[in-house]
Amino acid sequence: MNKSILIVGGIAIAVGAVLLLGRGPAETPPVAQNTQQEAANDSLQDEPIIPGVQTVLAQSNVFTYETFTQERYDELLGSESFAVFFHSKSCGTCAKKNQQIVDEVDDFTGGTILKLEFSEASADIRRELDVANYDTFVVFDRDGNSQTIPGADVSEVREAIE
Repeated sequence: MNKSILIVGGIAIAVGAVLLLGRGPAETPPVAQNTQQEAANDSLQDEPIIPGVQTVLAQSNVFTYETFTQERYDELLGSESFAVFFHSKSCGTCAKKNQQIVDEVDDFTGGTILKLEFSEASADIRRELDVANYDTFVVFDRDGNSQTIPGADVSEVREAIE
């Protein structure tokens, strides 16, 4: 009886091996393929469009919405109209304005908005620009003069920087 169990068990293992090996290389499930493609697309979106700018959030032929860097701020100051958007990741109103800027990128006829997380802004720059809280835009004219506008509508900012 023990011999017959061993033979039957051996046959079952052999059949399983033939079935497993006969299938050929395992195919990647479609979900994994989609994930790989999405990762490739995401890496393309992180490519800088403007030299020196790490993250462009939205862009048209005449307008750019990008992450704040000191270098970019210094480059724009006194050369063209632009705004700095002090926001917070936990602010629902800020998220809506952020999305509005992205959705309406083609409505801007010029200018740049630099997006700066309030908690990451130095106390010096907040004091210098008179920014007491997030959901604040600071608009600069071509001469470098600034106006701080807490709670500004995106349309106000769009008009101010064009």
